[in-house]
Amino acid sequence: MPFDSPANAGWLGYGRDPRAAQLLEAASLVIEVGAVLGDVPTDGYTLRQSPQARNIAINPDTSLRGHSVALVEHIVASPVAFAHTLDRLSVEGKDKRGEWFDAAHANHLDFATLPEPADYRPGKEGTAHMEAVFAALHEQLPKDSIYTFGAGNHCIWAQQFLRSQVYPSQFSVRNGSMGYSIPAAVATKLQFPERTVVTIAGDGEYLMNGQELATALQYGAPFLIIVMSNGEFGTIRDHQKKHFPDRVSGTQLVNPDFAAVARGFGAHGELITDDAQVPEAVARALRAIAEDGVPALLNVITDQAHSLPIPPSPVLHTDETPTS
Repeated sequence: MPFDSPANAGWLGYGRDPRAAQLLEAASLVIEVGAVLGDVPTDGYTLRQSPQARNIAINPDTSLRGHSVALVEHIVASPVAFAHTLDRLSVEGKDKRGEWFDAAHANHLDFATLPEPADYRPGKEGTAHMEAVFAALHEQLPKDSIYTFGAGNHCIWAQQFLRSQVYPSQFSVRNGSMGYSIPAAVATKLQFPERTVVTIAGDGEYLMNGQELATALQYGAPFLIIVMSNGEFGTIRDHQKKHFPDRVSGTQLVNPDFAAVARGFGAHGELITDDAQVPEAVARALRAIAEDGVPALLNVITDQAHSLPIPPSPVLHTDETPTS
């Protein structure tokens, strides 16, 4: 669904807006088209668990029951076949739903809005803000860009701030597999050579499959790589701090300069240690992709204290949940 669609109310799962969860809980009816309200979108089966909740799934998986929230109906069908029937459906309450859609979409836009530079959190000297990186991407990327990312805290940045407008435009994993981002970008660029491909990787993830730059250069697949380099396995460290606060172990990294390594492969590479470097570095990287036909990597040194975005102070746009 396009970022700007009036029907886009955001997403469920890791890093989601609390207002999206509230929307799920309050809905009188949820229709799951292809998707499944399983573990992640229900916050570990804590959302949408009321016995009175009405949920309908349109999914070809005949084994779905018992692997999602309770269903009042499971229509075993392709989501594509279901979509072709929508113009034959007539549902009352259109005017009321319009107000509800407007409120939900306004919350989505609010959650996906980057803070102003004056509101960035103070960072250590020699580090840049991911907010500045995404601001530059918003300014310079084509609207039909394709994004890939794997697993880790860096993915929350991508999920929250990248504006996918054209289908398909986002490729990621369902089960948290690290190392997916770079190979996925290679394959995606080969499949869609006319479109700009961007991958967002954490340093821990990049260390797993960053060598696939060699494959990208061998087969002519130029794309942009943003490495969020904070010297740690951030998600694992967060779990350690939560469950064993005095036993953080094995999560700190000593990284090479990924930009220099990228240049060693024959790609374009730049090191970013200050917000002021970001706009021109992104512009040079995109020129290298378009004019020189090589991948480009921006190694963004970030503060470990800023591994996740700060959720904006919610401006609650609300309306009563429609009953039909």
